[in-house]
Formats: sequence, structure tokens, C-alpha cells
Amino acid sequence: MCYEEITEDCSQMGHKSINRDYEKTMTCVNQTFESSYTLGPLYQKDDNLLLKEEASKWKAYGSAYWPSIVINDRTYRGDLVPDNVIIAICSAFNEEPSYCRIIKEEQGVIITNNGVTRSVLIFVVVFLVLLNIGIILLYRRC
Repeated sequence: MCYEEITEDCSQMGHKSINRDYEKTMTCVNQTFESSYTLGPLYQKDDNLLLKEEASKWKAYGSAYWPSIVINDRTYRGDLVPDNVIIAICSAFNEEPSYCRIIKEEQGVIITNNGVTRSVLIFVVVFLVLLNIGIILLYRRC
């Protein structure tokens, strides 16, 4: 019946076949449009607020592939496997909960705190500055 083009009659028949109220659906749809007309929205011209919101989220997060997951306003890039997603969620914490450490250890993810401390960084910068000054002084004497 409605294979080539979906019309209002076709939509009403579909609602009837699944025992749904067509008028309730249309009331809900009409409320999502931003319209200045008194007779109701012009679907071809007016903006649909729900679709507009979803489009802005899609642009902001760059989630062009479905399904996708957004963690702390960043789109997760990688396989949507539960183990990978839980590791990504745990990595998003500033202070990682103990539950996350347990999961990482079970999965064999290496947990090390071999980062450079602030004092080591300051020492390296001061050393490099002094080394450059020494090189410049030696260069001027030659």
C-alpha cells in the first residue's frame, strides 16, 4: 500500500494497524516545530526543535558514526566493546576510583605513575638554560 510514498493517509493506516492514536502523535509532532503560523506548522519551512538540537549535538561531538558514545563532551573513538568503553570512562576521571583500578588490573592494562615530577622538570629546564649560557660564553671567547 504505502511502499512508494508515505502520505498522511498511509500514516493514519499505520497508526490504526498498531492501535495508536494518530491525533496524539500529530499533537506531539506539531509541538516540536517552531512556527509563527496560527494554523499550525508548515513542515517544509519551519524548524523542528528536536531535530535542530540533535543536529547541533551531532556537529559539536562529531559523532558521524552510529552508534557512538560521548564521555565528558568528547566522542569516544574506538571499538564499542564493553571492556574498551569502561576503560575510556575510567580514564576520564581526574581521580580514578578503586573500581576502575581493579578492572584495569583484571584486563592487564598497565598502571604506572612514571610521570615526570615538577621538581625534575624545573631541574631539567634550569640545567638547559645554564648549558646554553655556558655555550654562548664559550662561543664568544673563541
